[in-house]
Amino acid sequence: MNSQYRTYRVATDFGYQVDSSIPVIGYTETVNNEMCISHSHPRAQLIYATRGVMNVVVGNNIWVVNPLQGLWIPSGVEHQVTFQKDVNYYSVFIDPSAIGGLPEKSFSFDIPMFLKQLVFKIISFGTSGNLTESQLRIIYVFLDELALIVPSATFLPTTNDERVAESGRTFNE
Repeated sequence: MNSQYRTYRVATDFGYQVDSSIPVIGYTETVNNEMCISHSHPRAQLIYATRGVMNVVVGNNIWVVNPLQGLWIPSGVEHQVTFQKDVNYYSVFIDPSAIGGLPEKSFSFDIPMFLKQLVFKIISFGTSGNLTESQLRIIYVFLDELALIVPSATFLPTTNDERVAESGRTFNE
């Protein structure tokens, strides 16, 4: 691991809150040279950055996510995120009670402007719950839009082959 990166955990705590009365929890923050170590949580997650680049590892896939893309991570999927310099990221965590009809595999996608605006709006709701009927309607539209996303072909496949792992260690040392 690159020693320039600090371990980051704050946002992942929202992924562990299971509460059907709060179908989504939005969160935003600016981070710099941080790594969210490998983890999984019961809430599914959409992650998006308006500035900066994130490297996301899920299984044998690595996505380099730029501000034109989002990344979908289903609930229970182990993943690791590395935030390069000055990443202004947004994350929406979806409760297990609300994931019906949503994708079952991780992928990056070109994030539509409307979905971005819904993410920003959901983040403005705060994280404490007590949602109004109007806020719930916006959340349902968000979930409907999320069900329509399709993968883009922007990932790097990796392997568990020991020969490749050896060459990677030599390169990184």
